[in-house]
Order: sequence, then C-alpha cells, then structure tokens
Amino acid sequence: MFKTSTSMLILLSLLMSSSAVAHESGAYAWETSVGISNKDWMEDLPDSRRLSHLSIIMTHDTMTYDLSSSADSAITQRMSLQTQLDSGVRGIDIRVKWNIISQEFDCYHGLNYLGMQIDDVLDTVEDFLDEHPTEAIVMNLENEWGDDDDNTFASEMEDVYAGYPGLFWSEDGVTNPTMDAMRGKVVTIVSFNIYSYDIPSIDWDDIDYYGDWSFLQNIWGQSDKWDGVKEHLDDTETGSSNTIFYTGLNAAFVGSKPWFYASGHTTSATDGSRDKVGIWIEDWQYEDFHRDNCFTNWLGTHVCDVWLDGQNDLAYEHIDDDGIERMGILGVDFPGADLIEQSIDLSLDYDVDEQIVAKWNSGVCLNVIGNNSTSNGASVNSYDCDSVSETWEYDVVDHKIHAAWAPHMCLNVIGNKSTANGQNVNLYKCSSVTETWEYSASDHKIHARWAPHMCLNIVGNQSTTNGQNVNLYQCSSVTETWTWLE
Repeated sequence: MFKTSTSMLILLSLLMSSSAVAHESGAYAWETSVGISNKDWMEDLPDSRRLSHLSIIMTHDTMTYDLSSSADSAITQRMSLQTQLDSGVRGIDIRVKWNIISQEFDCYHGLNYLGMQIDDVLDTVEDFLDEHPTEAIVMNLENEWGDDDDNTFASEMEDVYAGYPGLFWSEDGVTNPTMDAMRGKVVTIVSFNIYSYDIPSIDWDDIDYYGDWSFLQNIWGQSDKWDGVKEHLDDTETGSSNTIFYTGLNAAFVGSKPWFYASGHTTSATDGSRDKVGIWIEDWQYEDFHRDNCFTNWLGTHVCDVWLDGQNDLAYEHIDDDGIERMGILGVDFPGADLIEQSIDLSLDYDVDEQIVAKWNSGVCLNVIGNNSTSNGASVNSYDCDSVSETWEYDVVDHKIHAAWAPHMCLNVIGNKSTANGQNVNLYKCSSVTETWEYSASDHKIHARWAPHMCLNIVGNQSTTNGQNVNLYQCSSVTETWTWLE
C-alpha cells in the first residue's frame, strides 16, 4: 500500500505550484491616487469620542512616495501626503534625522533620504487643518536610526514645535484625548525621550502596540506575519475601549519589497498576479488565505489549492467578515480605497457609552463615588477619566441623565429642584428624581431645565484635581463646560 507523510505532500504541492492569476482588491493600491475624497469625515464624530474609539489608517513611512523606483525596497507609499489626507488617511508616520550642517530635520526611511524636511510635512498638515478644522491628524514622530543624541534631538524638535503655534494638541496628563480636544490639531506619538522639553505628545508606552516586521518574503513569512496581525486585531476588538491600539501591517526583510507583503502579488501593480502557493494543501493550513479546488484526497484528507494573499486584503476581509467594530490605528503600506473607507465607517459607526468630559481638560470626567454605584445618594465628583468607569445616557423623553451602567439611576440635586447655589449633585433612583437637564451646544454647559439659569458646577474653578464635588450654581458664575451629546 502506498503511503506518504503530510510534510511530503506539502513539499510536493509547493514544488508543483507554478500558476498565477491577476488579482485586484480595494485594500491595496499602487496608484498615486485611489480616487476617493474624504476631507471632512471627522465632522460627524461626537466631540466626546476619544482617540481610543477611532479606527484610522496610519500610512507607514508616509513620505517615501518620491523615492526613485530603483529604491523600491524602501518605497511604502505612492500617494503624496496631500492626497493621503484628502482620501481620508488620518495617521502619518514621520521619521527624521537632525542634520547638523543644514540645521534642519531631514525625512528618512532607514538609510534613504527622502528629499524633504519636517517643515514640508508640517506645512502641508497645517494647511489641511486650516481648511478642514473638524479633522485631527495623529503623527508618529521618530528619531530615525536613533543615533542622534536624544537630548539634542528633543531640544531642536522643541524649536520646530514652537514655530507652529496652535498646531499641536496639548493637555497636561491626558493620554487619550477627545475629538473636541483634537480637532484642528496634530496629536503626536513619540518613542524618543523628550526630557523636559515642550513637545506635547503621547508616549508609545501608553499604547498597546504590535509592530513585528521582519519576515521572509514567502508564504511562510506572510502567514507568520498575518498570525500576529490577526491576534492583535482581535485583541483590539475585545480590549478596553479606553486603550489605544496600534497594529502594523507592514513587513520587510533584506532585499524584500514592501508591496509584496501588502499585496501578495508577484509585481507591485494593483492588479498584479497572485501566486498559487500550493496544491493539495490541507484545509486547516493558512486558513485565512484564499483557496479553491477543494476535495478529499485518497488519504481521506480535505485539501485545497491555496493562493497567496497580502496583509491589506487579509486585514480588510477579517474585519469585514468577522464583524470587527474597532481596528484602532492600522499601520499600512499602500492602502487602497476600500481599506481607507472601511476605517472611516468603523469610526463613524462605533457605538460606545459616553463619559461626560470636561471641555477645559479632556482628562477630567464626571464620576460617582463607589465604582458604578447603584446606591441612592452616592456623591458625584470630578476625577481622572482613565480611572472613571461611569458613562451616561440622556433620555430625550424624560430629560433625565441616566447612569448607563444602571439606567434606573439618575443625576439628582439635593433639595427637590433647588435653585440655591452650592446644592450638591448625587445619584438617585430615577423614579424619585424630579430634576431634568439640558445640554447647551452654544455655551457647552449642562443647564437645569426647571431653572435654566442654574448649571452643573465643579468646586474649584475648572479644577483638574481628583475628587472635586459637583454641585448646582448660577450659570453666569459657572466656567465649567462639558463635551457631551455633540
């Protein structure tokens, strides 16, 4: 009786594989434009939506689009920065090195000088945000090579930032800003030491990050890379909504081409050929890769012909097919129109209970003493949002502010419908609460409907100190404004 091992069958199938077919999807594009315009898509996001709630494309090594085709092992983008932003990309990856001779920050990818300086990047971004003030851009800023002294690098970068007043998001102690705080701004993420220099930023240590990138340019490397990407996308979906996740789709190896990992093609063309990596591959292997001609062989094993896929396609289809609602920040080479628009749809459709957030500092939230308490009379104060679990819902029928974790509990003022300054606010059973509220989009205050001249107030003018009591006070004396229901 003829016998052979599974490994022999796999080897045989790989050796027999020689066919390739043209393949095109909307997740990968080699073109200099993907033919879509999404210049103002963030205007539809609520002001209280946080960075961690968003799904955005961050182009990996954003500025490589002007490199010569002879350096295609370093090219990761074809669209210009302007075209990327116009298409809906809201994350950019900028690698720079301090040029001690020209006294400028030059843009690099590895050893490849990209012919541009950081001012070219920031001028384009500033102009875009001036024209589209509802948008925000997340920028990964890196000290490429890492051989510049971080102190010198940070010192010189502080001067660059000072040259763009008002462009950069800045909130003390905040690591997960709201859209209200980010609109019209660049939110910087850094991995270098900023020392005490004024470079407002989020540290990569505050982000749940997957960025393994060194993989062989073949089916095994592509499969191993995808395993890591898929696991992290699933972690993003199930992880805390207040954690910022980053998943890098990019990969490389000595002499390899970034377009291969992004597309799975034999050439860089958008409609390039895709290899059949094997025939008679057991069905459990490379389970997310496309397959056809499946049958049960003479050994009783279900086998298929398997085609090579790219990371962009694999991610797009996994998100779509498995109903993922949040992908976080996705680091991508050569994003296609469908992948960009998928990220926009995810951001706009993401359903999350909203915190009531201080407009003067998006790190301050309305909090109930006793985590998600359901006790009558539990006090309400202000607290660091990262430690606040309480979210709220406004009922447009009864006009009460309900606790999302316990909708039968509502915000209450001590002293039934009081109009006295300084009356404390607490939590109470809704059936006993008579207080109704209205959020004003014009002055951003939460007004008492029974006495519209009275507003929610924090003891200590716009305090950022944990544990400050929330009470009712005459609106004309209240400086506290809120990001909610916008």
